[in-house]
Amino acid sequence: MRSLYFALAFPALLFFQAQLNGSQEQPNGPTSLVISYRAKPELRAKFLEYMETSGVAQFEKWKQAAVYRDYQILYSAYAAGSAWDLAVILNFDHYSDTERWQEIEKHWPGGLSPEALAMAAPQSSTLADLVAHADGKRDTSKAVYMLLRYEVLVDAGRYLKYVDGYVAPQFKGWLREGALTGYWIYVPQNPGGPWSAFMVLEYADSQALGRREVVKNKVRAELAAGDPVWKAFSDDKTAVRKELEASVYRAIRH
Repeated sequence: MRSLYFALAFPALLFFQAQLNGSQEQPNGPTSLVISYRAKPELRAKFLEYMETSGVAQFEKWKQAAVYRDYQILYSAYAAGSAWDLAVILNFDHYSDTERWQEIEKHWPGGLSPEALAMAAPQSSTLADLVAHADGKRDTSKAVYMLLRYEVLVDAGRYLKYVDGYVAPQFKGWLREGALTGYWIYVPQNPGGPWSAFMVLEYADSQALGRREVVKNKVRAELAAGDPVWKAFSDDKTAVRKELEASVYRAIRH
């Protein structure tokens, strides 16, 4: 088994933790399920209203019943044909815990009630490994999220080295600059799905998201000047992955 764990501390009680693992290296280790949803255009507003009330209340009940450890519900800030209308991420302590969710799916497809299914439907469900993450002092009521989907063009081992050598140092810089308050990077456990890498970037607020390009360019310039390993990955990144979608989301909270 090959694993890499590293942790760094930052001001303002920010704790950075990243973990890189090959898919399913721990047979009964932590597992995530990423579910995307598509709403009927004319019922999108009504569906989001449902999710902000009855929908999130039901997901919270399942959490309290220990069906999963925690969850995120994110909705697209703008209606767009290519962006998911809603994304739900369920995090399980053990792979075997997904069996309880499978039982729920028999009666609640994608966790949706019959009322919700009249307005929207699950589009994809992907079992995934959380290969890197960071979170610190957060306020999800103000946070704005970027959801990014990628097609990975190399094998899993090379991609994880890319995450370690290119993505993590860059995101660490964004955290240090105060733009990000958290991020999560997932890879699917099985090939052939709608994405081969999925990232959730949590920006502190709309102002932080508005500074995205300024902060990104500053951190990249610093890394390019002082980190030859990062620079090598940067020069080769188009051979590693291809971006499929980058959209703005907000959180639905209980």
